[in-house]
Amino acid sequence: MRAASGHPRAVEGLTPARVGQVLVAVAVVALMAAAVTAAAAVSAAIPDTGYLTRDPTSVGRVPWWAGSVSRLTNLAWASAATLAVVAGLVATPPRRRLLLLLGAFLAALTLDDTMMLHDAILPGRGIPEKLVVAAYAAAGLALAWLWWPLRRTASGLAFYFGAGMFAVSVAIDVLIAKAYVPEDATKLLGLLAWGLCAWWTFTDGLAALRSSARSGGASPAPDVSR
Repeated sequence: MRAASGHPRAVEGLTPARVGQVLVAVAVVALMAAAVTAAAAVSAAIPDTGYLTRDPTSVGRVPWWAGSVSRLTNLAWASAATLAVVAGLVATPPRRRLLLLLGAFLAALTLDDTMMLHDAILPGRGIPEKLVVAAYAAAGLALAWLWWPLRRTASGLAFYFGAGMFAVSVAIDVLIAKAYVPEDATKLLGLLAWGLCAWWTFTDGLAALRSSARSGGASPAPDVSR
């Protein structure tokens, strides 16, 4: 494409950094396609691969609604973790570190809750469930200590409410047998609070950036006031 002057027009936004990102994305897609092709060829000779790839309700021949609350919780875990990481990317220190650490913590718990790591997989490999829970508790306490300076902000209050609800959920799981509804309800409330904590940080960071763009000033520290 040529501009009115006859000179070639540069593609808008196509910087060297973006070209590198595109090349990396293409390479990742190509590798994934090759991996899927190889996996399909190998799995053709293995019986019962559907147990790995199909939905548990189809494999287990149970009602469609079986495990629906668990799936909803998994979505909430993933959403809260994603929000925390994205908010951390637009925040400035020290909140950037706090949000990225929260995102990493939530991502680990997402993987654990989805794959039942501390319930089944790790104990089967000789790692006691209590040890895993203790490690999560230690990580949670460390996060709570790091967030303490923000305890009087809305984001900080949301963080501590989420941590409290998650602690209540764990306590119910340990102390009360088959109290599934209160356990899952408090867990979901905690995830909602953590998601709000990250969302408030994200939206306030965007508002600060837009305000700077309108004023024509230098890029601000997109930290939050909440």
